[in-house]
Amino acid sequence: MSTDRRADHVHDIPRHERSRGRRFRRVNAVVLTGLAVAAVGLGAANATQGPRLSSAEINTRAVVARAEQRLVLTANQPLAAVEPSQVRVSPSARVDDVSVDGATLTIRFADILDYDTDYTVSVTDVSGAFTTAAGSLEHGFSTPSVDVFTLLRDGGEAGGQDAPDRIFRNSPTGAESEEVFQAPRIQEYVVSESVLVAATRGENGAESLVLTALGDGVSATVPTPVGGPLYDLGLSEQLLGFRLGGEVDPRTSTRVAPLFVLDLTDPSGVPVQVLGLDGAPLAVRDYDFVPGSTALVAQAEDDQLYLLDPIAGTPPTPLGQHAELRGFVPGTTDLVVADPSSGSVIDLADGSVTPLDLPAADADPASTPGRLVVLGEDRYVQQYDRVDYALARKTISSELLLVDPSGTERIYRPTSETSRIRDFCVSPNGQLLAIEVVPLDGVLDGDDLLPAFTDMTTYFVDVSTGATTRSVSGFQPSWCH
Repeated sequence: MSTDRRADHVHDIPRHERSRGRRFRRVNAVVLTGLAVAAVGLGAANATQGPRLSSAEINTRAVVARAEQRLVLTANQPLAAVEPSQVRVSPSARVDDVSVDGATLTIRFADILDYDTDYTVSVTDVSGAFTTAAGSLEHGFSTPSVDVFTLLRDGGEAGGQDAPDRIFRNSPTGAESEEVFQAPRIQEYVVSESVLVAATRGENGAESLVLTALGDGVSATVPTPVGGPLYDLGLSEQLLGFRLGGEVDPRTSTRVAPLFVLDLTDPSGVPVQVLGLDGAPLAVRDYDFVPGSTALVAQAEDDQLYLLDPIAGTPPTPLGQHAELRGFVPGTTDLVVADPSSGSVIDLADGSVTPLDLPAADADPASTPGRLVVLGEDRYVQQYDRVDYALARKTISSELLLVDPSGTERIYRPTSETSRIRDFCVSPNGQLLAIEVVPLDGVLDGDDLLPAFTDMTTYFVDVSTGATTRSVSGFQPSWCH
């Protein structure tokens, strides 16, 4: 009876609805068959086509600040293994590791990349993990430019002017300069990506630390202890360092000044004094912040070096006695130190010390070697000065020599033979030099802590080519702090 009822029910369905159902089933079958054929076709196409780039990811700010940064390329299919020899970078940049994980290809750059440069990365003969077809992956990216700041004093009594001192933000390859801070008398300054801190002196001789936010230009005075000259500013990711006290002239002081550190993220705004192993204030001859961290290296009056982290509050780690701190190899935490007869590199990761065996410079024997900046384990830039008594007044001519195992190359000499280099330093990525040049007729501006000369100019020079990219008025380029 149940069968009869179903039959009766079928007969009850109108004929046009039964016809519509049959058409739907036929269309559905055609669609499913078409999809299956398309899937087979796509599979066959993928089997005969090499991998293609789907997306790319890179932190362009990090690649100009640190070595060992990565470019991540994602393909449209899982990839077979890729060798470093298959990777080409233009302009040239070393690649020290290539790895594949499914459809993701990771390329690691060995060195820091150049500022303001268009790079193209090409990977040739890339095969799919399940196919024999090969293709190429290519991605282009641009690195950002960099800001460098300079201080322009009004000339003081020597210049006969009554204008405020000013700090400018410059591009080493651009044409514009922007004033970001001014005060009646700026002793020195330091700057990070977000803040500028200047040591200023009032009419009554009182010294102040003024912090200015670079985003909105708002300034505030930083409370500091009282007790003598305030100088030797330093700035890391979040720490401000300064020395306070000592003799009136810290350059010739026999009494070493203590070091204070201010955590810019601490709402209390109270600087703390750096302490030694015995818990007493550490008299600091020199110091330098460890790049990318809250740690610092301090040199005590007995030349003993200590690795400290004022934020973590860990006990100081002795690093041995060395006569001079020479900063860090660009892009690393390898500290360069010097002694009267040798130089060394201290790896702060494990405390190991490696002798610095630098090639000798082929310099004029009549020239006197000066400041030396290490660019790598066997590469450096050094200043040489020559005194000339032929004119009515003594003149000093300067040049910078780039030295590596291939030889010695002069990369900069002031246009005027009577101008001299007062100081120079290298950009954080090792690409450019910032060079302070003093003209023959430059007059001291009368500052007793960090004197400068009138008409000083800062030049920016490409290390690899020796080309001068730009010059700006002023001195104390921010890379030198």
